Amino acid sequence: MARSVVATGKFPGNDAKFAAFGRNVEQKLTGNTRYPAPPVPAPALGLLLDAFEPTIGKRGPGTASARKDARTKVEAALRQNLAYVESGAATLSPEEATSAIEGAGYSVKKQGKYDKPAYAVVRGQVEGSVMAKVKALGRHGSIQYCHAHSLDGTTWIDHPPTTETALAISGLPAGTWVSFRFRTLKKGVYGDWSQVLKVLIS
Repeated sequence: MARSVVATGKFPGNDAKFAAFGRNVEQKLTGNTRYPAPPVPAPALGLLLDAFEPTIGKRGPGTASARKDARTKVEAALRQNLAYVESGAATLSPEEATSAIEGAGYSVKKQGKYDKPAYAVVRGQVEGSVMAKVKALGRHGSIQYCHAHSLDGTTWIDHPPTTETALAISGLPAGTWVSFRFRTLKKGVYGDWSQVLKVLIS
């Protein structure tokens, strides 16, 4: 099974480089037909950057806190759009996903030998359904996979453990964002929960 493609959520630490990164995302999301409705539209992101950029390099009472506050708002907007971009790329092949993520101004995370197992949630065959897929972590039957989904990101609905690497989940509300995660179960011991994936249900 091919590794899933993940966008990196690590932004430049330098304020000027961070602002340039944000402007690149703004530019590439403008009129982007693959991502027509980001949570924070490009013009709104631009306004947040307009407020942040004048604070860069400023010194004096209150300037540091003002800069931090303005940057925090930009970061929050970029992360909201990042989740949107990732959800759209989750249904694509690795090559297409890389192109889609970079086409929105973000970067693809480099995956090394010790990266977390691949996890993907793709559209199902009927409305309101998905297929949650895990990269096999051991000999078939030796490990169980425990999936869960949440409609609000707080309350989780657990699914029975399965030895299969794919699980069909149906009855989800179409047109809403749903969060998914999984963990392993081996010899009665649960592993840590995976990173959460947010998917727009169709």
